[in-house]
Amino acid sequence: MRMLFLLVVASCTACHEPVVLAWRLDLGAGSQSTPLVTQDYIAVGTARGLSVAELNGRPRCEYPINSEVVSAPATDGRMIFFGSVNYVFYAITPQCKPGWKFTTGDRIKSDPLVYGDLVYIGSYDKHLYALNRHDGKMVWAFPELPSGENTKAPGDIETGDFSYSSPVLMDGVLYIGNLDHRIYAIDAVSGKMLWRYRTQAAVTSSPRIHEKTLYFGSNDGFVYAVDLRDQKTVWKLETHDWVNSSANIQDDTLYIGSNDKHVYAIATKDGAPRWKFATKGPVISIPAIVDTFVIAADADAEGNIYLFDENNQSIAWTRKTAGPIRSDPVVVDHRFYISGGDRFLYAFDIKTTRR
Repeated sequence: MRMLFLLVVASCTACHEPVVLAWRLDLGAGSQSTPLVTQDYIAVGTARGLSVAELNGRPRCEYPINSEVVSAPATDGRMIFFGSVNYVFYAITPQCKPGWKFTTGDRIKSDPLVYGDLVYIGSYDKHLYALNRHDGKMVWAFPELPSGENTKAPGDIETGDFSYSSPVLMDGVLYIGNLDHRIYAIDAVSGKMLWRYRTQAAVTSSPRIHEKTLYFGSNDGFVYAVDLRDQKTVWKLETHDWVNSSANIQDDTLYIGSNDKHVYAIATKDGAPRWKFATKGPVISIPAIVDTFVIAADADAEGNIYLFDENNQSIAWTRKTAGPIRSDPVVVDHRFYISGGDRFLYAFDIKTTRR
């Protein structure tokens, strides 16, 4: 009887967990890449290439390139696009058949942006590229690429590397961060620079736009809000370490992580801090929001995942993995997907919901 009672208690404890593991897939190599989740498959980069899985967690295929894919894959509904630290940008089918590839002059770690017939990518070779998504041919590069024996294109400007920061598009303008401490605004059609805004350190955070304001983090430790109309600083909030994370904005609240081992909730209007919660490691990934819960992960050696309850300002659930997590949780309905340095792609079901 006692053994039966213990079994019942154990099963009931699992039943009341607010988050439960649906499945996990061994990718065969660690991952920093945020999963691409579609209605047909899941694609994620690893330390050796790209893996594609079925929605039930079974492996579909792998595209090995013997090089790490840090960037989150993107799709136009037909092809999967991703860059690698081997300097090459790829287009493949969801069955892992090769399409086309484009070679840059250095590593590619930022996420591609697909819009219309173009796909935009940044590279450590100090250029932002617009490529034809159908055949991979370059439409433009910013700054302009040198021709012939010239080492610098006429009218070219000096930039740093386009690293982890990924482009965002609004009203025909691309916004992206750079290691030269700046955010750039680039005309999406011509590739011409419209303006740039300087911080005090590298910008590896990807910008977000909300109500004519650009929000992003900088390695100077600040979260910035910049008015897109006049490029003036609306506000900036100091954390205590690099802000590699990017913002998730819901209603009038901005959620962002910091390498100071905290997740912050900030008022978008004036930058007033609403709350913050502590984690065991730096928060590089972007927090996700489900109802009144915040999903976050840290890059501690154990790779912890958190469910934070905004209503009572407490951590409702946490799970320890076996490697740092730098990818973003991706929420589809009430399931979220995340990859980690421990080689696994996870799918978790959120059982606790509230409006």
